[in-house]
Amino acid sequence: MHEDQVKTIAEALRKAGETVDISRHFGFVTSWKIVGPFDNREEKGFAVAYAPETEIVQERPNVEAEYDGMNGKVRWQTVETTDDFGVVDIAKQIENFKGSVMYAVAEWSSPAQQTLQVRLGTPNAWKLWVNGALVFEREEYHRSTQLDQYSVPVQLKPGVNVLAFKICQNEQTQDWAQKYQFQLRVCDSTGVGVLPGPVVVRNGVSRKTALNKGGAE
Repeated sequence: MHEDQVKTIAEALRKAGETVDISRHFGFVTSWKIVGPFDNREEKGFAVAYAPETEIVQERPNVEAEYDGMNGKVRWQTVETTDDFGVVDIAKQIENFKGSVMYAVAEWSSPAQQTLQVRLGTPNAWKLWVNGALVFEREEYHRSTQLDQYSVPVQLKPGVNVLAFKICQNEQTQDWAQKYQFQLRVCDSTGVGVLPGPVVVRNGVSRKTALNKGGAE
């Protein structure tokens, strides 16, 4: 179903007094930790593993860390998107976003080992990791973006999984080259949204999250 069709149906339901949570229905990830900007001038940053990326591939993203960024020291910040379709607008989160790299990480708790899909949309160059493993990448800038633009099968483990996203913006100045955003959801093979399970409990105590610990147990 096209995004415009979903909006039309949701608007009609809301006018009828129904509560509609589109982002939850489709399984969009709406809570992220982001950090940057890092240097992508001349589009060189796509291939560079900056400090957060090194931590990501080691399955130890430390969201309490501080790094040397493009314009000085940078730290992770929390972004909670309220967009119906889970759009995270990076351009609204940082200044001087042209020619830059940003990283975003989120947790997704799975009740069991399972194969699902990550579906995402972005007009920017990107890489996606799940639990430290690079599952897909695309170095292409300013193509059109749409719901479920890319679909990537992923293996999830029982407990807390870490989704990590690298997004790159180049230096083009045209009006149509200013978008710096992404949307990402988790679903089954038919496109039905899947929500994360409850936090894993051990010995009656809720387990600390992988991100807050700076690494998974």
